[in-house]
Amino acid sequence: MKYNSRTERDNEKHSEFKNWLIKETVSGLKNSRGKPEEIKSCIFLFLNRAYEAHLDPDEIVNMLGTEKPNIMDLAEYKGADEEAVLSSYELLDPTISQTYGY
Repeated sequence: MKYNSRTERDNEKHSEFKNWLIKETVSGLKNSRGKPEEIKSCIFLFLNRAYEAHLDPDEIVNMLGTEKPNIMDLAEYKGADEEAVLSSYELLDPTISQTYGY
């Protein structure tokens, strides 16, 4: 799904994109349980899609793990899998965010 928060100011489309992105990411993470490299790929894809849509960086981190329900909660991640998500985010976010001018 394509969306650009800079050009599309419709709150409904914004929510629709976020819901789609969450659903896609949760599905990928559920299929990647116990596989750190696949988890990293899911987080890479999530971050690229989120920044390409020009979502606010705070909104992105909230979706991933701060707000309730968040992606990690919905994927039922705990322990090593949760750590893989967090370390992937910390590794990838600076580079991806910079790519999109954040």
